[in-house]
Amino acid sequence: MSGGKGKGVVCGTPAKRERVDTYPKAVIERAASASHEAASLVSGLLRDEAYAAMKSKASELSILLDRLVGDYDEDKSKKEYDTKLAKLNSRYTKGEDEIDLLRSQLSSASDLQITRIDGAIDGARGEVAGLLAEMGGKAKTDMLDLAEIDTNLKLIKLLQGPVRRVLEIHEVSAADVEADAAADDDVEADAADDNDVEVGDDDVEADDDEDGDEEIED
Repeated sequence: MSGGKGKGVVCGTPAKRERVDTYPKAVIERAASASHEAASLVSGLLRDEAYAAMKSKASELSILLDRLVGDYDEDKSKKEYDTKLAKLNSRYTKGEDEIDLLRSQLSSASDLQITRIDGAIDGARGEVAGLLAEMGGKAKTDMLDLAEIDTNLKLIKLLQGPVRRVLEIHEVSAADVEADAAADDDVEADAADDNDVEVGDDDVEADDDEDGDEEIED
């Protein structure tokens, strides 16, 4: 039993007290040593487990990082591909728009060309029709002129006989007139010659009378 403040009463002999005192100490030391060893072992185990866990985690993180990098590269490549694809689609769309515009312009030009060709054809047809009409009118006029000429020729042929007879009569009459005129000229010439002869005789007689008068005077 204890008999003071804070002090206990140790029962038994001093040897017993020493054994009692050393026994717990040894036990404590052994327990402490065992605990330390256990702690060291546990600590080592924990370190190994922690290292293994950290290594595993690091490996997982590395794998995850690689995946992330791969996904990033893939996303980047995909974005680049998407951008290139968008540009190609834009160029394709622009090319289609330009093709449609060119087709529209070509169609408009073709329609305009066709319209011009149709207009030229219509104009040429009109000119040809006008020329044919004019030629037809001239042909009709020429046919009428030819008919009139034919009629005149027929009339001339019909009148040729009487005209020839009239001309023959006129020629005969003209020949007679010329013959009569020639005869009259001959008669007049003979009369003139006779007159000349008479005048000559008168001159001779006058000369004879003058000579007689001269002789008488002598």
